[in-house]
Amino acid sequence: MSAVARGRLGSIIQAGVVAFAALLAIRAVGQARLEFSFHGATWTTNSQGKIISRPSNNKTWLQDFASQNGLSTNGLGLAYHLNGSVAGDQIEVINATTGDVITALYGLYKTTSDGRTFLTNNNGTQLRAITFVYGNQLSHSVGSVLLNEKYFLDENGNTNRTVFQGQMHFILIGTNSQPMTIYSGTFVTGKLLPGSTF
Repeated sequence: MSAVARGRLGSIIQAGVVAFAALLAIRAVGQARLEFSFHGATWTTNSQGKIISRPSNNKTWLQDFASQNGLSTNGLGLAYHLNGSVAGDQIEVINATTGDVITALYGLYKTTSDGRTFLTNNNGTQLRAITFVYGNQLSHSVGSVLLNEKYFLDENGNTNRTVFQGQMHFILIGTNSQPMTIYSGTFVTGKLLPGSTF
């Protein structure tokens, strides 16, 4: 291997170690569940085959979930579950009173395969990344999120607050009863849900 190639390889390895260390610092929080708020729009086709749009938000997400599962929306809520699975974070339908998980709607999974890394600041309190959206229809991603994670530390260096914001774009595959739907919007997380800790 030439000196130039060794130098490039060394730079790549060093960059990977720095990114991984920063990621470890960021992810050194527990499985916190946070309030989740989505605002955007969906596009689909109606019975005449025309493309139509409608608002998309927490209310419509919960209405769609309840309708598909024969439930009422009473008592339902949405949460952002940090490290909700071994693959990454999840957006979940929860019991709004107890915080118990009813189901995971979407997974937001980061990957460092194929040389992909995350953009982090020098002390690991902010991360920007392209994450992949996974649903329950396919074994691969159905969209992506431009994610901005911010971690706030107490005087001892422990995480005491986080804010996650994202631009989220994904699809639901069409079925016999529902045409394909495109979702696009933004989300932000709020305070910790009861019983949840960092």
